[in-house]
Amino acid sequence: MAQKKTLSEWLSQRFLLIINDEETFAEKAVIPFTWAKMIVIAFAIFMLTFLANFFLVNTLFATKDSAGVEKLKFVELSEEVEKLKSEINTRDQYILQIKQAISGEILEEKAVSENTENVQKDLKPDEEKLAQIGESEAKLRMEFEATQAGISNPLPNADLKNLLLFSPVRGSISKGFLPAEKHFGADILAKKGELIKCIADGTVVMASWTTDTGWTIAVQHHNKLISFYKHNSLLYKEVGDLVRAGDPLSVIGNTGEYTDGPHLHFELWYNGTPINPTDFIHF
Repeated sequence: MAQKKTLSEWLSQRFLLIINDEETFAEKAVIPFTWAKMIVIAFAIFMLTFLANFFLVNTLFATKDSAGVEKLKFVELSEEVEKLKSEINTRDQYILQIKQAISGEILEEKAVSENTENVQKDLKPDEEKLAQIGESEAKLRMEFEATQAGISNPLPNADLKNLLLFSPVRGSISKGFLPAEKHFGADILAKKGELIKCIADGTVVMASWTTDTGWTIAVQHHNKLISFYKHNSLLYKEVGDLVRAGDPLSVIGNTGEYTDGPHLHFELWYNGTPINPTDFIHF
């Protein structure tokens, strides 16, 4: 009776795999092996195949997840871009309206309140002057006159009264706030070359030349407040610049047709209405 082999003996038993030529039966190769070696090789092939498939599947899922995240980010960025475009367009339209108001040009007639329309019916502008200054400027002046006819001393809200404003320049006032004479600000005489400073934090919404007021700069502040600085000889800021209270904006000058010497013509507009600067600033 043959003795039963142990597992160790069975695994370590040696074999020869002989490869012969099919036609001549000539010996081509002899490969020695044991069952232990075959098991190790098979296990190694299995592990390599498993690991390759595992990493391949993970890579595919990671790529899919990454593509989904990137798509979501792209959609969010697209929405942000559209939002920024809308905000920029709104700001540009606002700046354009301010430039048109300063230069006396209006591209289209704008609606006004019923009270303003009623006042305009009673206005009788000089036809010869209207012919000289043109239809667009006439409309603008009529709108200003209608506004002033119903407001003698407009009172801004309480928040503006408590606002601390920086003096744009130190000097003497040669002409004050006279809305009846279409003088909607204060003329301040100062030394030649004197710096003109910003009255409060804000954003520059106009910095350009106009025929009437020369080099002019305007700053939009909080609480619906806009400050205008006219007849400058030099501008330091551009449209879109963020400025702080006390920042230099320009230099005293004598530019534009509506001037009779070096000075600053300073205006404050609250919610579309001119207000007396001396009520809020000590020059």
